[in-house]
Amino acid sequence: GVIKADKIVTFMILERMAARFTLARVSEERQHWQGQIISLLTALPGYSYDTDSVLGLVEKSGIHRASLLLHQEEASSWSHGEEATERRAFHFRAAIDCYLDDDDPEFRKEAF
Repeated sequence: GVIKADKIVTFMILERMAARFTLARVSEERQHWQGQIISLLTALPGYSYDTDSVLGLVEKSGIHRASLLLHQEEASSWSHGEEATERRAFHFRAAIDCYLDDDDPEFRKEAF
């Protein structure tokens, strides 16, 4: 079945998951929570959460791969106009930063 929730509820769930990521001290546990967040974001339709709020949350928490996912989605949006072009360029540059800021040296190389 399908479960519907307000954007604020979805954000609260992501906020709790991000807190678990931040509190994790073992690399495997951090990877687990990062993977859970990415899985949730991938499964949810974009209209079920506020992208800017979630992006702020995962960036603040240092969850670079979730940030990368959201920046890539925004960079590939096909709105027209000068403002849309600037927004896509911003997210494209931010996506590159997500690669470079990641803890995994092999993942960082994927930017190039």
